[in-house]
Amino acid sequence: MSVRAQVRRVWYKITSHPDVPARVSGSCLGENCKWSLAPTAETMAAGEEMMKHTAATGHNRFQRFIEDEAVVSLTETGERMRRTLRNDRELVEKPYAKSVLAARARTQQRAAEVAAEHARAE
Repeated sequence: MSVRAQVRRVWYKITSHPDVPARVSGSCLGENCKWSLAPTAETMAAGEEMMKHTAATGHNRFQRFIEDEAVVSLTETGERMRRTLRNDRELVEKPYAKSVLAARARTQQRAAEVAAEHARAE
């Protein structure tokens, strides 16, 4: 028996999360300067604070950190659908999933029997 693997490229894309704004923080690189900027979503205000520090001290070099939340997704719709179907199929094939489905069916059957008994009693 031989094993055959399927090799193909799957393309992903990474984007910023649309519901979470980017955050900017920074610090002054001036000699012995301890000035820093706390993380903020207001990028324009962060730039203004750095300019104010430059005006006050003459320090003109800063280290900026721009943070955002990223979302990675498949670029091909067909690949997304194929993976969804495969995951659903794997769930049904797992032994514990079969027992859960069987227990659910027994519970539904018993509920129908009880409802029928109540209807006969009335």
